[in-house]
Amino acid sequence: MSLKIRLLGAVDAELDGLRVDLRGPRQSRLLALLALHPGEGVSTNMIIDAIWDGGELPAEPREALHTYVSRLRRSLGDAGSIEAAGGTYALTIEPDAVDLFRFESAVAAALQTEGSDRARILDGA
Repeated sequence: MSLKIRLLGAVDAELDGLRVDLRGPRQSRLLALLALHPGEGVSTNMIIDAIWDGGELPAEPREALHTYVSRLRRSLGDAGSIEAAGGTYALTIEPDAVDLFRFESAVAAALQTEGSDRARILDGA
C-alpha cells in the first residue's frame, strides 16, 4: 500500500491513489501533527492542544483523542500504522510519504547543485 500525505496547502492523504476521508478538521489536524513527526512519538497533551486549537475541550479529551486515533487508523489501514507508547502516538511512515519532506529534500538537492555549479564557475572550470 502506498500512502501519500499532503501538508502543503490543505491537509490531505491518498492511499493507493485514492483520497482518504479524514472526516473533518480535527482528524486532519491529528494527521498533520503526526505526519510532521514521522516515526516519532508526539505527546497526547501536544496532540490535544493541536486538535482542539484553543477551543472548548470535551469532558474526557484523552478518550476523545483515542477515538480520533482509532478512526485515523481505520482510514489509513496498514499503510501508516499509529503506535501508542508512554503517553505518545507515532505515525510509522517514511518521511518521503509527506510532501513537505519531499519538497525540503528537493530544495536541499537544488541548493547543493547550485553551490557546486557556482564553485565550478568561480574556479573557471
